[in-house]
Amino acid sequence: IESGRRRKRGLGENGDKVQVQWSPSGVAIATLNEYVNGTEQRVFPLGIRGENFKQMFVNGRLFEYKWTPDGRQMAYNVYNAQSNYKPELFIVDALGDDIGKNRKDTGLQTWIEKCGYNRSGTSLYCAVPQSLPEGAGIEPNIANDIADDIYKIDLQTGAKTKIAEPTDATGIMEYTISNLMVSADEKYIYFTDKNDQSIRSVRLK
Repeated sequence: IESGRRRKRGLGENGDKVQVQWSPSGVAIATLNEYVNGTEQRVFPLGIRGENFKQMFVNGRLFEYKWTPDGRQMAYNVYNAQSNYKPELFIVDALGDDIGKNRKDTGLQTWIEKCGYNRSGTSLYCAVPQSLPEGAGIEPNIANDIADDIYKIDLQTGAKTKIAEPTDATGIMEYTISNLMVSADEKYIYFTDKNDQSIRSVRLK
């Protein structure tokens, strides 16, 4: 952690462009993202020992990401005018010479913070709002009362499948999901309901 602190201090005025997140691959401690123009950003993984890694470009604002469990890929969300300022979810290679390659548009409008990987890192499960108004990417709180469906995404192909429409026992109450986690045996998804902060689960198998 101390190494990360030194690295961030060393960035000076760029410190506010850094997202600290250790890569499971063990080679990166954060990313630095800078705007190339009004919407496009370039993203640099920051090495533990100050390595200069390959950059990649993302077409959108509010870049947020999560490494895959092996650190070879990342899933991220951005928004732009073409998406009506709604968040869009992508998957991309993010290690070594492959950084920025094999980018896949999942076709889902959601935030990476509403997603979780399975243990093996082959799939990404995401809570996806059933509808989003224009501008939701700029102001995510707009979605706080919008019910979510759950999708499974194949990280190799980018193919997505809707697997659940979570409701309570009456089939009436729907949930707005945060803190999504997948059980180790991939039989359950656990999440927090934003409406009352209760912990809920969905059985997958």
